Amino acid sequence: MRTGRAMDRMSEIDGIGETGEMSDVCARKTAARISRRDMLRGLVTGALALGVAGCAVPGFSPAATKAPSSGSPLLVYKGHSASVNGLAWSPDGTKIASASSDQTVMIWNAATGEALLAYRGHTKEVWDVGWSHDGTRLVTGSADNTAQVWDATTGKMIQTYAGHTNDVNSVSWSPDSTKIASGSADHTTAIWDAATASTLYTYSRYLSFVFTVRWSPDGTRIASGSGDYTARIFNAVTGGDPVVYRDHSQAVNSIAWAPDSTQVVSASSDGTAQVWDTIQANTIVNFTGHKGPVETVSWSPRGGRIASGGADQLAQVWDATNGSTIFTYRGHVSQNKIKGQPGGLLHAVAWSPDGSKIASASLDGVVHVWKAPA
Repeated sequence: MRTGRAMDRMSEIDGIGETGEMSDVCARKTAARISRRDMLRGLVTGALALGVAGCAVPGFSPAATKAPSSGSPLLVYKGHSASVNGLAWSPDGTKIASASSDQTVMIWNAATGEALLAYRGHTKEVWDVGWSHDGTRLVTGSADNTAQVWDATTGKMIQTYAGHTNDVNSVSWSPDSTKIASGSADHTTAIWDAATASTLYTYSRYLSFVFTVRWSPDGTRIASGSGDYTARIFNAVTGGDPVVYRDHSQAVNSIAWAPDSTQVVSASSDGTAQVWDTIQANTIVNFTGHKGPVETVSWSPRGGRIASGGADQLAQVWDATNGSTIFTYRGHVSQNKIKGQPGGLLHAVAWSPDGSKIASASLDGVVHVWKAPA
């Protein structure tokens, strides 16, 4: 039986042929080759961009770019045995935490790749990880329906949040490190106390699963993205004053705030990443530099640039004000297939706190750390 996110996502597959966007045959071939994680995160409707034989790719006409491409990464980390789904830098920039479908979270030295700690508190895939702003704790979200808070030095579990009834896809700390927002396949975002794991309130105005949630840098609002094709911003204290962004035509997989909290960027399976203002929800930039679904997005702490990654196995760095491509990182490009998908399909990108480096993670379980373009 299909349940949770899989049921929601597959309901879209079942209806695609009726709209003429692709044939029933293509839909069945696509569904058979999509991994559980990527199906649930909204890549199904754009999965033909991953190379399913004999099927066209509807809706994608990426812009050509002459931006410089990558050389070698500074570091390649291979400490996981399955897809890496989430990344977080420590606030001081010396360590990286990586969350994986191998049910572990690894903390490792960002300069040398030396493994420092392995967290094994979850019983299913780990979808996301966040480092508290005070540097002392991490929070992780998992397919076991829990979010867990644990000590960044010892790996000891501190709290388990069990307020969701389906996968916890995304987690985010408040700037003061006292609260956590978690987005779930149960169609809710929960705001809860990090010390007690008690629910403060639940935002439940979505029509589908919640893939991504991020707290604003100024601490006043929360942004989220859903399988219902919307991104939403709401008051971090009350859950009120919602702003709804509706310019995507497929699932919103990832979201990130500008450092000044006035804009957000949302990444979608419609092949775009869009920058929009957080008051009127007006589109400012529509980035179309990827050849397929955009899976992940991160805003530079310096403010002027955005990094994105997707099903085309590329990480793109682009101008946040006009969408022009600055740099294309091709280090993940692979001919290897994992359940029919390219091994280099990108699941996460994250800027270092000082904005000088970018970490990127892919379906094949590999994390690259590379120098951000000057």
